[in-house]
Amino acid sequence: MKQKTTLCIETIDGREQNFHLPAPVENERHYSIASKIEKFLFQQSIALIVDDELIVIPMHQVKSLSISPLRNKLPENVVVTATRASVSCDPLMADRLSA
Repeated sequence: MKQKTTLCIETIDGREQNFHLPAPVENERHYSIASKIEKFLFQQSIALIVDDELIVIPMHQVKSLSISPLRNKLPENVVVTATRASVSCDPLMADRLSA
């Protein structure tokens, strides 16, 4: 049994919505998760049909997207060897943490 791919969308108001995506079809680029990621990045909104309801989320309202697990080839602009860091992105906060 294939594991479902989950799309997690966090909006700028702090709400989080999770969706299960259909399994990618083998050898069909237009339906792969990688092609969906590419399309999400360049569209003005994300549109999903869930239980006969059309959900449209404007990209300017999206704070972050998380898609997991990933089993397909990803777009070239995705860094696949990254790891999470335990330091703050804020230089002032990083100085405080190291003191």
